[in-house]
Amino acid sequence: MNKFATIKMKLGEDLNIQPLAIAKYFYKRGVISHLVIQKLIYFSFLEGLRNDLFLFREKFQAWKYGPVLRSVFDAMTSSSSLDTLFAEIPSLRQKKVLAVLVKVYQENEALEAWDLVEKSHHGPWQKARDELPETEVSTQEIALEELISFAKA
Repeated sequence: MNKFATIKMKLGEDLNIQPLAIAKYFYKRGVISHLVIQKLIYFSFLEGLRNDLFLFREKFQAWKYGPVLRSVFDAMTSSSSLDTLFAEIPSLRQKKVLAVLVKVYQENEALEAWDLVEKSHHGPWQKARDELPETEVSTQEIALEELISFAKA
């Protein structure tokens, strides 16, 4: 059995959601900062793991300001209009996924961007960056096993 199959067995349901659909959910609630959207996606992924939901397969990278999904970063930074970008992305409809996103949004909506950065700079992000200074650029992937352990602790 391969590593992914073993992890999948531990997690429960593999939803394989397009990460941009999660970004769209937060954007439609007025979150326009790329940095904030990335953090909310990260916290949603962790909350999903706590609820035995494997939201998507893309791996987070341990960037300077916290976990980032490269596909979301690339799509949002290359788009001339986020309204146009997200108009092409189907909205999420699964109730259990929406419950996760609502919870994450409500828990974090009052926090400033830099508070979210600080909140994301623990556990898996820290381990992926190992001895790198916080200010150093990195695209090191964050291990799924670390995310699972952190979420389930």
